[in-house]
Amino acid sequence: MKRSARSTRFPVALHIMCLLELVEITDPAACLSSGWMAHSVNKNEVFIRQILSLLVKAGLVRTAAGSKGGARLTKDSKSITLLDIYKAVESERIFGVHEGNESCPVANFVEDYLGGYFQEAEDKFEKDLSEVRLSDIGAQIHAKAISENFRPPPFHEPAPARTTES
Repeated sequence: MKRSARSTRFPVALHIMCLLELVEITDPAACLSSGWMAHSVNKNEVFIRQILSLLVKAGLVRTAAGSKGGARLTKDSKSITLLDIYKAVESERIFGVHEGNESCPVANFVEDYLGGYFQEAEDKFEKDLSEVRLSDIGAQIHAKAISENFRPPPFHEPAPARTTES
């Protein structure tokens, strides 16, 4: 049975970052279009662009518009952790407690009691994420792609920088 998630931003962002890492390994000068990412992730291209925007804001990705545009990593994947990606796209806590009746001692107790467990779990989760680098995952994906004769995504050379003449 499939579990529904409160947010899919992190797994989608990780998928995007892994695609960009695979492109980086395959052809460091190439860009990947949001359309191709949307097809791979099986999500709407608008959603992909929203995630890309958050990754750009965090300094992990750069994008260029146009037919020769696309996305690329801005940093070496050895310096990007899963925690970096997670924090770039997620703003809410993993766990939440219900808002019980403030005058009820049980509601206050439950919120405080669970709050400690939830904080401990989230701290461990973030610590674990900080110990995994995008390059580690990229190497595994690249090896699997080679073993399965995966054809790299259609990407293209980035558009030349525009210059203005005076």
